[in-house]
Amino acid sequence: MKPTDYTPQAGCHNCNNCFRKGEYDDGCQYFCTVDAPERPLCGSVAMDESYLHFETDKEWNEADDAWTEWSKGRKVEAWGLCSKFDLTTLNGGAGK
Repeated sequence: MKPTDYTPQAGCHNCNNCFRKGEYDDGCQYFCTVDAPERPLCGSVAMDESYLHFETDKEWNEADDAWTEWSKGRKVEAWGLCSKFDLTTLNGGAGK
């Protein structure tokens, strides 16, 4: 049993400003959404955001290019922390 003084740790993995991309065979990747434009489809099959429903290579390439451009410079580590950390859901909403 976990100790009674257990407290979840803050980090990108539980920040409201972070998008977690999951894939069956690739684990999770984390992306910061602070000041980001609307996120395009990420291409994840596991998240039902696959590009497989596109009928042409052009559509697939455009979607992949949009994700690549959006995600550029936004990838973060799960246990990272910055001044924009949003703690509102940690410990059931305590903090922030």
